[in-house]
Amino acid sequence: MKRHFLRIRDLDKDTCRLLVRQAAGIPDAKTRTDFMVGRTAVMLFARPSLAIRLCLTGAVRQMGGYILYEGPDGGWREDIERYRRQVLPLFDYYADCLYTYDLPIHAWDSEIADMPFPVINAGSPESQPAAALADVVCMLRKTKELDGVAAAWIGCANGTLYSLIEVMAHFPFSLRICLPRDDSSVRALAEQNARVTVVASAREAAADANYIFAGSRADMTIEEREVWCIDQELMAGAAHDARLLFSGMPMESIRVDRHVLASPAAWLVRQAEARLRLHKRILHWVFAENEPAL
Repeated sequence: MKRHFLRIRDLDKDTCRLLVRQAAGIPDAKTRTDFMVGRTAVMLFARPSLAIRLCLTGAVRQMGGYILYEGPDGGWREDIERYRRQVLPLFDYYADCLYTYDLPIHAWDSEIADMPFPVINAGSPESQPAAALADVVCMLRKTKELDGVAAAWIGCANGTLYSLIEVMAHFPFSLRICLPRDDSSVRALAEQNARVTVVASAREAAADANYIFAGSRADMTIEEREVWCIDQELMAGAAHDARLLFSGMPMESIRVDRHVLASPAAWLVRQAEARLRLHKRILHWVFAENEPAL
């Protein structure tokens, strides 16, 4: 049975730590190998995302593989949603692995479990496992141990937040969350982890934080999008060397002041590099090859 990469909670501590350690250990993120030579990866995107598409394409192509992309206008989604038990097995004749993006992975569990090829969740509304692990890679490259490290999430919840909370089972940082409105799903997760706290203000979330995440703005009103902003004043209340990470591309995250965005504190490029590294290691893992620690 093939391995699938769907959610953090499906992975044990050793696997999460192995993926993070190996991703960080790649000498050069753009290193070219022949690991994917002769292999084809299919990408099914229910919503366009240039950043995710570039990352996956870069990972597969730099390892010698082929990519087939099908976007939201391809007319495939209805067939997959209605007949996935019958349609998904057909991919085994044409592809070696399948990436999905913005599809509700939780509804596919029974079908995916029996797939003869790896399925990789590149991001869904309820889970962004690769993004969360890549962010841990970023944090560990600056802070060698995460015990005592404080992170803050400011903005709406998305799959990255849910996966960050799940990854905390394997990495000992704390997380303070400030949302524009109450979110029962986030509160339920917070109640299960003593290191997760939901707070009332962005200032409280950011206070002395080592890492600040610019959360999603997807569910915000126009007025809220103007008010919710990570600016120099907010960053000044964080730890003196705090770093800013993004829950998605800047246009998908809450507003970040241009001075903060242009400063060394903003880690957008470093996150992109970490995600490329992580996706290369995921490919090795799902094919169950080259697993020893680097």
